[in-house]
Amino acid sequence: MQLSLQGVPVKHLHEPRAGKCRIQNRAIAQATGEILVFLDDDLIVAPGYLEAVERFFDTHREFAAMKGRILPAEDPEKKVGPMAVYLDLPIADDGEEVIEVRGVLGANMAFRASALRQVGSFDERLGPGAGGHEEETEMSDRIRRAGFRIGYAPKALVYHEVDAARASRAMPAPVSSAIRSRVSAIAFFAITSSVECFSCSIRHRPRSRAILMNRSRFARAASTS
Repeated sequence: MQLSLQGVPVKHLHEPRAGKCRIQNRAIAQATGEILVFLDDDLIVAPGYLEAVERFFDTHREFAAMKGRILPAEDPEKKVGPMAVYLDLPIADDGEEVIEVRGVLGANMAFRASALRQVGSFDERLGPGAGGHEEETEMSDRIRRAGFRIGYAPKALVYHEVDAARASRAMPAPVSSAIRSRVSAIAFFAITSSVECFSCSIRHRPRSRAILMNRSRFARAASTS
């Protein structure tokens, strides 16, 4: 399906099978950008985000993958009080300098397309809608084993929403309740590229979709609800 978003051509992809990694891989296969950027849907990017990503890869050619900076959009303790310890927010704050790190974080990460072509796509047995977690950890391990390096980009900044419902989902619960919580907590995802922009979403029902937008050099992935 062809759509339009503020003058940018948009292509809608639908994946009937559940799984964040499945729709990511399908969108990646259609991207032609040099850089693929992945963002979750429950965050806000700082002004100049894409420029910061591009500058990171142009300046630091030794890195094939990027771990972006993730800060809470609000003070967790002020928002939920003692329950803040259960929020399990994917915060990534390694300081103000670019440094080498061991892995990316799925909420804010980017890769050179050439590196992904060499190491392969995301493991569809993992991630929301499948094994639940660790797809980015497995990908990071493959990236390093292939001889590539991963860097932390402090200027590629996003702010993660502080949703009190996350604390309720993460608290210990009877097995049946835990299963229901895990299903409802499945992330929505989107991908974009500076030549093509994807927006993928995965719901707890067995369906997923992606939107591909022509842009320029990037392929940004951002979750959408």
